[in-house]
Amino acid sequence: MKARKLCYNRRRCTTDPSWQGQVRGAFVNDRRWLRSVARSIVFLMQLGFSMLTPPVLCLFGAWYLQERVGCGGWVWAVAIVLGLALGASSFAEFARFMQREADRAPKTDWEPEKKEDLP
Repeated sequence: MKARKLCYNRRRCTTDPSWQGQVRGAFVNDRRWLRSVARSIVFLMQLGFSMLTPPVLCLFGAWYLQERVGCGGWVWAVAIVLGLALGASSFAEFARFMQREADRAPKTDWEPEKKEDLP
């Protein structure tokens, strides 16, 4: 098996004919993996924000109605139930979105190089 050269200079890799067809950077697959991990972290943060915001806003609304308008304590129970329902709805919508993304995305987003392919 012929050893491949590694090129870390993008300009040299693309302009110098002796480097054509060689590996362009040793960490190409690592960058794909890192991008995949970063995307997953962003999705998890969005999920947490989407599930946490409705109950917090509903509780704030209940506090406002009780303090300013003078509604009874039943407002808190309604706000909690409504907030949890809206949070569950956000989770269901996120799950549907992730299912669509999984169906649309290529099946092999990141695969490590095989040992025999490495120089």
